[in-house]
Amino acid sequence: MTIALTFLIEILNNQRIHPLQYALVGLALCLFYILLVAISEHTDFNIAYGFSTFGIVAMISLYSLSIFKAKRMTWILVSLLILIY
Repeated sequence: MTIALTFLIEILNNQRIHPLQYALVGLALCLFYILLVAISEHTDFNIAYGFSTFGIVAMISLYSLSIFKAKRMTWILVSLLILIY
């Protein structure tokens, strides 16, 4: 879903994104689940989900700010990511 969302933002922004950048977003999704499993071994699942969500949304939003160079598109992406997670 996050990769499709990034594609949608690419279309709205009329800026091509390199396929390697899509791979980085996919790796961020893998990192989400790794963080979720690792943190939930030591704390409650809901707390682990919150920490994992915050980490990944922050990482993708900072990365998209450097790619899009438009705060509006980044805020749209961050808002939709928060709604998804």
